[in-house]
Amino acid sequence: MMEPVAKGLLPNHRVLMIDFPGHGKSGEPPEPWGVPEYAECLKEILEELDFAPCSVIAHSFGCRVATWAAGEWPELFDKIVLTGAAGIRKKETEDSKRRSEKYQKKKKILMGMKNLPFLKNVAEKLEEKLRRKYGSPDYVALSPEMRKTFVKVISQDFAREISDDEAEHSADLGGSGYGDSA
Repeated sequence: MMEPVAKGLLPNHRVLMIDFPGHGKSGEPPEPWGVPEYAECLKEILEELDFAPCSVIAHSFGCRVATWAAGEWPELFDKIVLTGAAGIRKKETEDSKRRSEKYQKKKKILMGMKNLPFLKNVAEKLEEKLRRKYGSPDYVALSPEMRKTFVKVISQDFAREISDDEAEHSADLGGSGYGDSA
């Protein structure tokens, strides 16, 4: 997604495109990571390649990482452009609460079934059906290890880091994105 942007910048700028661990063609992180770990990874790359200070164009998940990194190490960045920014949760509706409760109840039953050796295979198949019905397409497409990273990342609500007015405005502009990296 960001390749056309990078190609457009190449004639006049030094460009670095990053595939974060678990994204693109990069291997998975050694353990489930959250936004701080991805930000630390970005910092290490920029420092190792002597690429800081730099301007960043980030999309979706990359916005979470760039925002976190800029908050921790502002000296690494000149400018940051965010597209399809993610990180602020939408307010939970009654429908989403009911859906979540229904999912949690079914998941709890399946976890109990998995503890019974004669039901384990059936429970695993039902769990996959449950995942496909209730999980986002991004989540369903991930490996079991990257699902743990996904949950860790989207569980971090950036609204706690900013004022209520900023969070409300950002929720209208962003999403729950996880896809593309900085």
